[in-house]
Amino acid sequence: RFLRAGIGLQFHTGAPPRVQIQPAISAEERAALVRGLEEGLSHRFPDFPATSGVTVTDLEIDPVHTSPLDLYRAGKLAIEQAWRYTMEITGSEHPADG
Repeated sequence: RFLRAGIGLQFHTGAPPRVQIQPAISAEERAALVRGLEEGLSHRFPDFPATSGVTVTDLEIDPVHTSPLDLYRAGKLAIEQAWRYTMEITGSEHPADG
């Protein structure tokens, strides 16, 4: 068995709630994905404005092989990648690095 899940994100301001998910997924999958995204945001973007949010625009999942744990990990990894990209283009470091 292999693990897989792909995710597309859009960051925005002035549109609560903090995490929105457009693709239709089960409540268990949604909860796992939101938890991964929120944990990633808390760790990598601790000063993320309360008036800003993240929208999941795309999900690539396998209905048989993708588990809620995969979605949790995909959410955390997507935020990690966004943070790394931000650090690269701004040339800055952040205390949460590491």
